[in-house]
Amino acid sequence: MSQVLKGKVALVAGATRGAGRGIAVELGAAGATVYCAGRTTRTQHSEYNRPETIEETAELVQHAGGQGIAVQVDHLDPAQVQALVARIEREQSRLDILVNDVWGADFLIEWNVPVWEHSLEGGLRMLRLAIDTHMREDSIRLYGFATEHERAWFRALQTVQGVGAKVALAVLGTLDAADLANAVALQDKNMVARAPGVGPKVAARIVAELKDKMPSLAPAIRPGGGVAPITIVPEGASARDAVSALTNLGYGHAQAAAAVSLAVGKAGREARTEELIRLGLRELAQ
Repeated sequence: MSQVLKGKVALVAGATRGAGRGIAVELGAAGATVYCAGRTTRTQHSEYNRPETIEETAELVQHAGGQGIAVQVDHLDPAQVQALVARIEREQSRLDILVNDVWGADFLIEWNVPVWEHSLEGGLRMLRLAIDTHMREDSIRLYGFATEHERAWFRALQTVQGVGAKVALAVLGTLDAADLANAVALQDKNMVARAPGVGPKVAARIVAELKDKMPSLAPAIRPGGGVAPITIVPEGASARDAVSALTNLGYGHAQAAAAVSLAVGKAGREARTEELIRLGLRELAQ
């Protein structure tokens, strides 16, 4: 094969076996440098306990005429995926081809079992491996997200009556996770209504219905660990009220106090409670 991809950099996610391995090898045959990412290595197997490894795939790429680089990655772990992207940027300063062949759910398939007896939890996991899959009579749509907390909000929004995937995407396309959390905390329906296709009634339902779900979303909107907790509550009634509001949303008291302290540092001691809540949520979402 002509090495038409000589000098190109490719990433194959899920390159351990099957189609992912085959694609990686063919990219190598075309001259590409191929990062072969997956969970199973020669020293550590996934729950499948299958014999194929990413090192073997990289060697096959090399034998085909390309450069194979094996990288162990669990693609359900955002931190590992970010580390992989950072490594490629550091080593190659570019990425020309991306192939997503992530699966990892064969063990969830139940053969010779009526569909109504299948595990709902297992089925949802298969549909949500790194993406959200929406199946309709006339189409299958895949929704991908830059971060786990974006996806958490996408799912939460669709629990609200009258909100489907289209409206949820419109909201997240208008407000980032921190702004949406702020709107819910302050019951600011006008902020949510800025999203195209979201009327006042739907916006009011979103802020009302999601407020009770904020505790379960709290870990999702601080993916980087948020701010370091402290035990001293900032002085002033507004600051104390802001700390109380954040703890009511599901944050730990020490973490809420740390966020409000940073908010006070930016807005000043005379800032109103609403402003401190808004800034505090933004700190927690960092």
